[in-house]
Order: sequence, then structure tokens, then C-alpha cells
Amino acid sequence: MLFNRHLDEIKSYFPQYAFYEKIGQDIRYYCTSCEDWRPAKSILSDEFDVDYVSADRFKQNNEFNCPFCNNKVTAKSFNRGFKTLKHNRVFAICNNADGKLQINITKVYLSFLPSGESDFKKVNLYTYLFKKNKATRWNCNNGSKPMKTMNTIPQDSYISNIGYDKAVLIGEDTIKNTQLKYCAYDLVEEYSVREFIAYLIFYTKHNNVEYLLKAGFKHLVYQIILQGWSTRYINWKSNNLLKMLKLQSKNDLKICGQLDMAKLEFYQTLCKSGEKHPMETANSLNNSDYQSASRIKDSYHISYSRIVSYSKKQKCSLIYWLDYLDIAAEVYDAPELMPGNIYTAHDRAVALRKFKANEISNKLMARRQQELERYKYQWQDLIIRIPQSCEEIIAEGKALKHCVGGYAERHAKGNTTIVFLRQVNEPDKPYYTIELGKDGTIRQCYGYRNNNANNPKPDKIKAFEQAYTNYLQAEVLNVRSRIKHTA
Repeated sequence: MLFNRHLDEIKSYFPQYAFYEKIGQDIRYYCTSCEDWRPAKSILSDEFDVDYVSADRFKQNNEFNCPFCNNKVTAKSFNRGFKTLKHNRVFAICNNADGKLQINITKVYLSFLPSGESDFKKVNLYTYLFKKNKATRWNCNNGSKPMKTMNTIPQDSYISNIGYDKAVLIGEDTIKNTQLKYCAYDLVEEYSVREFIAYLIFYTKHNNVEYLLKAGFKHLVYQIILQGWSTRYINWKSNNLLKMLKLQSKNDLKICGQLDMAKLEFYQTLCKSGEKHPMETANSLNNSDYQSASRIKDSYHISYSRIVSYSKKQKCSLIYWLDYLDIAAEVYDAPELMPGNIYTAHDRAVALRKFKANEISNKLMARRQQELERYKYQWQDLIIRIPQSCEEIIAEGKALKHCVGGYAERHAKGNTTIVFLRQVNEPDKPYYTIELGKDGTIRQCYGYRNNNANNPKPDKIKAFEQAYTNYLQAEVLNVRSRIKHTA
């Protein structure tokens, strides 16, 4: 009965067709919206006060409006497989069950009979029953026992196709005559069916959520119910907005603006910290700055009011300031927390951290110098130089416009070996850069822009590579032989 009562509305959510066939020179079609056979071209045109569809519109999959019902239909040949057309969709059908709100989650299947008529079948999936202070759910396939949890609301499934995300809510007006008539359901009309049911479940636990909706805090409600924000920031035992939101004054409620959970959480943190104007402070920051502000206060013991004042004065985000503080704490024994120019101080701290990092790498590199002495080599007018610092490797990459600079730290740690190929008459001018493997092989040997700037590698360089490889192999083998002999 409930399904049949809403069948016309359910039908409107399915595609409609014009199953056409030729009768002599005329065409007739069965309109699934009109549920009747209609003439498309007839000598009896005076009999109907409508404009007929021209014959050329009746092509497979062509769309037009039926002049009899004015609904959009898709042309399908009556003799070309229309019987295989099938559709299905999930509906949430509302019903007043003795004052309680009942919602049946029903999957509806549409196929067509040999006559062209629509054939609807349904399968009930779940039933929800909502009282003012209780919600219950049944799985229609598992007998009459209610399910133990309300928390799992099915989402779309490519396998079972029983999700709610694309479902349609039917009979919503029924709610106004049930125990949930004050739930402000009309204010969440943009919710999907799955979200709407989640809201109704939440309402049965906290009826006063309607006060937040009616006061304009729709986004706040959405975050709590559907985004997993903690409910502890709301006082659910009160119907007074100030007490519900744990605000200190009516002025805070007046100036809170677009209140969301991030701002409310930060506001309540400010209140606990004893800030004099917590809402004004919260309004002066962006959501992205709330967490940074809390970290600055907790880690560097700066009050929220000073944090806001300094941030405004410096015209910098708290994320940027926090980045400076973290770097400064790393490189200074007693860092200046609120420098006169945050941008200059930030650049200096970054440079110092880089210098210290290079300093460590250079110490590691210095330890490798004795080991790398045997890698020096001269062949004709070409020589191998050993880099003395990370900065020198970085400078090599900049001069030749390739990426060897990124190998500096790996070279310092001994994970790879970088050497410079220079010309005898210009030993300090970058020419070619070589990366060596631990086995004495040449992994890479490149000049300016990796030899991709119309400067192919000369035969002389290739000959040098072969000669240097032979030297390295012999040197490495000798070293290994001596080590083995010593052991």
C-alpha cells in the first residue's frame, strides 16, 4: 500500500520512453509516461488538440517531449529489444506509523512488459523507525529482530547496489505529523538520504540540535554529525544557545559570524586560557592558524593575545612564524621568539640550518679525503679532482646546470662518490662531472646540461672514461687483494 501510494512520484525518477512502430504510412508509439498508445502521424489530427511529433523524430535513442504529457521521452523501436531495458534505484519512503516516523529503504526495479507497459517490482532493504528519543533499524532480510547498531549506514556498493548516496527521499511531508515534527528536517534538505538518516538518528539522541539549525549554525551541525567532530564542545543538556555553545556572553554570539567547529574549539581553548576577548581573537585568525597558535603557546609560552598582535604587526601567517620558531630552536641556543622582522629572521635561520647541515656533511667529507686520494688521475690533458666540500659539489651543479648538487650529502656519507673531470690548463673550471660506483665503475659522466644542449659527449671524453675505468678497476682490485691478504 505504501509503495503504491507513492508510485507516481517514484515513476518520475525513472527514464521514460516512446516505443514506436510503423502502421502503414503512419507511426504510433507507446508513451511510458502517458501509459497509452499515441499517434505520431495521422489523418485524424483534428481529433486531438495537440501538436504531433514529426515522423523524423522517431529514430533510435532520439529524445523529444511527448505533446500529450509534455514529459521528455526517448525513442525506442518497439521491435528492437525494448524488453531488455531495465533500471533500478533506491528510495527512502517516509510513512507515519501511529505517530512514529517510519522510513523504508526500498530498491525499485523497472522493466517493461511485451505490451510496452512499465513493470515495477520492489525489494525492501531496511526499515527505520524513529520515535522522539529513540531510533531503531531492521534489516528486512533478517527477520523481525531490530539490528543492534544504528551507526552503520550503507553507502553505495558496486556489488550490491544498495547504497543511499544516490537514493531519493519520498514523502518527506509526512514527517510534520510524526513525533519528529520539530526536528527542523526542512533545514537539511540539501542532505543526501544517507546524511538525512544520520541526522534523524542524531536528533533522537539530542533533540536540541534543532536549536542550532534554526539559529543558522547549519555547517556546525553538519560537521558534528557527518564529519566526526567531537560532540563535547556542545552542551546538549541545554536549550539556551549561549550555554549550548559554551559562549561567555551574548556579544560573543553576536560577533561569532560563520561559526564552525574549528573556531568553536579554539574559542573554548581561549576561554580556558583566560583570554579577555576570546571571540574577537578567534575571529582575527583563520582556521588554518588555530592549531599553529596552540602550538606556539604550548611550546614557546607566548600568550594568545601576543600571538595575534605579533602576527598582525608582522603581517605573517602563524604557520610561517611557527616554522621560524621550530628552525630557530634547532639552530640557536637562545632563539629570539618575536624578532623585529620575521621574514629576515626566518631566512637567516634557514641559512644557518643549511650551513650547519653542510658543516656536518663537510666533516664527513673531510674524513673521506684520504680514502679518495687514490681516485686522482691524469690522462693526456685531462685530470680528476676530488671535491673538498659540499658547497663545491653544489657549485659544480649550478655551473654545469645539472643535478649533481643533490648528491652532495650522499657523497659525504659515502653512499656514492663524486669526482670532477677538469682540463689541465683550467683545473678550477667545471668541465665534466663523474659519479662512481663502489665497484669502481662510472655510473654517470656528464657535461653542461647533461650533454643535452647540442653538445654531445666527445670521443675524447669517452676514451678517458674507458682509461679511467681501467685504472679504477685495477686500483680497487689491488686494494681488495691487500685487504684480503692482511685478513
